[in-house]
Parts: sequence; structure tokens; C-alpha cells
Amino acid sequence: MLQRIKSILGIGKVAKEDIATSKTFCMMPWVHLHVTQYGTVTPCCQAPWDEANAFGNINKQSIEDIWNSKGIKEFRKTLAKDQRDTRCNGCYIKEEANLYSLRKATNEYYLHHFDRVINMKGDGSIDAEPVYFDIRFSNFCNFKCRICGPWSSSSWFREAEELGWVEGKQRLTQAVEDEDAFFEQFKKYLPHIEEIYFAGGEPLMMDQHYRILDMLLEAGLTNTYLRYNTNFSTFSYKGKDIIEDYWKKFTNIFLCASLDDNHARGEIQRKGQNWNKVLDKRKLLMQECPHIDFMLAPTVSILNVFNLPAFHREWTELGLVDVSAIFPSLLMQPEHYNIKAMPADMKAQVTTLYNQHYKWIMAQPTTDEFVRSTVANEFLRCIDYMNAEDMSSYLPALKQQSIAIDALRSENLADDAPELKTLLQ
Repeated sequence: MLQRIKSILGIGKVAKEDIATSKTFCMMPWVHLHVTQYGTVTPCCQAPWDEANAFGNINKQSIEDIWNSKGIKEFRKTLAKDQRDTRCNGCYIKEEANLYSLRKATNEYYLHHFDRVINMKGDGSIDAEPVYFDIRFSNFCNFKCRICGPWSSSSWFREAEELGWVEGKQRLTQAVEDEDAFFEQFKKYLPHIEEIYFAGGEPLMMDQHYRILDMLLEAGLTNTYLRYNTNFSTFSYKGKDIIEDYWKKFTNIFLCASLDDNHARGEIQRKGQNWNKVLDKRKLLMQECPHIDFMLAPTVSILNVFNLPAFHREWTELGLVDVSAIFPSLLMQPEHYNIKAMPADMKAQVTTLYNQHYKWIMAQPTTDEFVRSTVANEFLRCIDYMNAEDMSSYLPALKQQSIAIDALRSENLADDAPELKTLLQ
């Protein structure tokens, strides 16, 4: 295999057996098509979304043309040589902090398509269809999360205007201008699709999400892997019941709930959330769709880092999740919410807290000991990441933005997150 790549590229290095140790190779451009809410097609959701870094634009080119465009062909060739691409810095930064990355996950999950790398032509083109789609149809969302903004939530727009963030911009951004034309070409890829990732905005409130599910049902493709990142606020939309009308008919669903904290803390961080309804929905999902793999997907920030272990313990002890059904994802930006920005004394407290939580996780019963260990180690890696750099220069921005948002919403963040009181005074 290695010789085949060398004959194509001259200096190729990646062979199937090398993937686990490679620090740069990623299967994404051989299997994955990511469309941003601006219509740009980029390496993945963690790469820059602008035109300059994109392979094309879905409103200007067809999927077929973009899939073997000059940009993606050069990208494939770079990765096949085991070389870095700056668009992948998000994964590199995580891996340098010993964190699990999307690159590593993709390599593990799509290793069975490595023949696409071997059979890649000299110009970087491939004779195979994308099998993994991630289309961010819009920024439409019913929440105004503090760590978010108008780029990912339309509900944020009015406040963003008052804060001076979005002058002259549109409230709602949409990926596809001519949806009928787009779905006509999308239809031909249905038989090849292995995975569709729905994220937002809020995907359960998007017409296009239901249109895709209807297409899959019509084609009898009910085993397609459906993966979600949802704020877990609603199961109904325009008369459609996601459980009864859809999820009960699909056999392979993985649902990540973006729940960062519990009770009033969760509600103030994710404005629009009703904690009692969150609990009701989790219980309903367990009852009606036990086949759905469910995971808590908190974003770790200054706002929730102190209470995340307590939240995890609460849901585990209530029987709402297995102890291994959580995966903390570290917030990188905005920098003033990054846990690296905390002062040294707070970092010391978090270090103690997370070491204790690691021991608690490892002592809990689980359905999967390997995953339990992986999750426990991610909490330890949060400590390593937090202590790797001093970003406390961003704390004034944390105070300034928190005061501004509190004023707009008639809230007081320090009331619900008292550990932040000294930082906000």
C-alpha cells in the first residue's frame, strides 16, 4: 500500500497501518462533505468556514464538481503525504494537549475506506462518492447561549446588534439558495450515505432536516447512521413528532445533547432552556426510544467547569445516563470563556475537583469499561489543557461581556455561578 501511494505522490508516507500513529493524516476528504451555513464546503466543521479556505460553494457548483475540485484534490495530496494543513489546526491543538480529536475519531471510524486513499489518482481525485454528510442548513436556533453568538444562533441577533457585533449583517444565514435543486442532486447520493450529522443552529427546528429524513424513509434507508448535536429543547416541529414520526423508524441513531450545566446554572448559560423540560424529555426518550444512543455533550468553559462533575454525578445517580455517556469538549473561543483564562487559585481548585471526579468515575459500574476509562481520562486532560497556558489577560473581557449580557437579560450570572463572583466584580 505504501508503495502505491509513493508511486502516485513521490513522497507519500501514509499506509493503513500508520494511521494510528500519524499526527496529520485524516480520512475526512475521502469520505466527508461539510457544507457550512454560508454555503461554503470546507474540510470539516472545525476548519475555517470562509471562502478563502473552502473547496467551493454549494450555490455556485454542484456536489460532484466540488468533490473532485482543485482545492480538495490538493488537500488530499497534502494529507496523503502526512503533511500538515493549517485548516486542521483545531485538531492539532487538541492533540498537542493530549485530547481526543475529530481527526482521530474519523480515522478510526472510516478506516474501512482506506482503499480510497490507495486508489487515489495522481491529481488527487477519487472515483468514489462521499458517504458522510454534515450540512449546516442555517443558524436558526431558539437559544441564546452565553458561549455562542449570532453566527450559530439567529436568536442572538437582536442582542448582538445592541452589543455592536453584527452591524449590517443578516439575522438568518442559510446554506442553500435553491433547495429543490440541491435536494435533486443530493438524492443520487442517498444509497451511498453511511452517516449524516445534524447540527445547527438547532437541527430539530429546521425544515431541511425533516426533508432528509423523509427522503431516507421513502428510499427505505432506515439503517443510515443519524448523528445529532441538539440543544434538546423540542421533539416537535410544524406538526411533526420526531419520536413517533421518525426516530422510531430508524435503527441507528446517536444523539448528543448540548447540556452544559444543570438547573438554574444550565438555564442562565443556555438562555431558552427549561431544566424541568430537559429532564422530562430525557425520560421520554428512554421510554419511547431505548435504541437511541444518548450522550451528554457539554462544552467545558469557565462558566461550567466547577459544576460539571456535579452535573455528571447527578444524571448518573438518577439513572438518566450510564457513567460513560458523557464527553466533555473544551471551548477554545471566545478566549475569555476558555478555562486557561482562569487565575491560578481557581485552576488549583479545578485540578483537585477533577482528580476526585476521575476516581469517582472509575469506581462506578458501567456497560463499557473501555469507554468509562476514556471518559475519565478526558476529565484529566481538561486539567492538562487548563494548566498548559496562562490566558488570564482575557479576564477583563469576561467581566465586560458578562456585565453587558446581564444588563440586556436582567440576569446576574454570579447569582447562579457564585465561584465567578470575584472575577465579575
